Amino acid sequence: MSKNVTIDWQLEDAASGPRVIGLIALSSDLTLERDVSRMVPAGQVAVYVNRIHNQNPMTLENLAAMQNDMAEAAAGILPESRLDAIAYGCTSGTVAIGPQKVIDIISGARPGVAVTTPITAALDGFRMLGIQRIAVLTPYPHEVNAPITAWLEENGISVLSLDTFGMDSDVDVARIPPEAIIAAASAADHADADAVFLSCTALRSVECIADLEQRLGKPVLTSNQAMLWRALRLAGYDGKIPGYGELMLR
Repeated sequence: MSKNVTIDWQLEDAASGPRVIGLIALSSDLTLERDVSRMVPAGQVAVYVNRIHNQNPMTLENLAAMQNDMAEAAAGILPESRLDAIAYGCTSGTVAIGPQKVIDIISGARPGVAVTTPITAALDGFRMLGIQRIAVLTPYPHEVNAPITAWLEENGISVLSLDTFGMDSDVDVARIPPEAIIAAASAADHADADAVFLSCTALRSVECIADLEQRLGKPVLTSNQAMLWRALRLAGYDGKIPGYGELMLR
């Protein structure tokens, strides 16, 4: 015979539990979510992902077109639940659209939620570490590299050198092996650079940070590392995450 049982219980406080970060990843990106899962502190931060349509090849026109779907992508991440921060996971796309415009679009869709991007997070990281001069490695074609260099220079960061794999598909970028990234970043370094920046969320550079910092004797920042670091800080998590560079210890 079944019987009714009354149990006293109540819903948990919505503000309790881990910090919550929303992440907008490109539909074609094979690397970003894997990198975030490597670095995010388990049990203390939860990351929820929505994807935004991206069209290869990597051209400024295709990258800028993502702004058309950005508000919907942001609004679709836990629309009835708390978000402590949200990140748009495309470095070159942020610059093609305009960093402030990206932030404004996402903020419009998710009012009151702190927003970051890979390139603005990298700039925050440079400033945190006192970095003014950098060497850069990207996988992009020249038309995509040029505005990134210009934006960094406009914001007080001297780009002393820039090397590139010269690719136009982020699917292929994700297939560049770590050993090739390490060799290319080492060759891209400049003797007068305070740090090396590896740009692109599809590039498997998070796997290379520790090796490169030991080899080069200077900080190494990457798109995914810097973006997650800034998102964590905006979300109120200030713990150190060893193994992924000097920035993650700040």
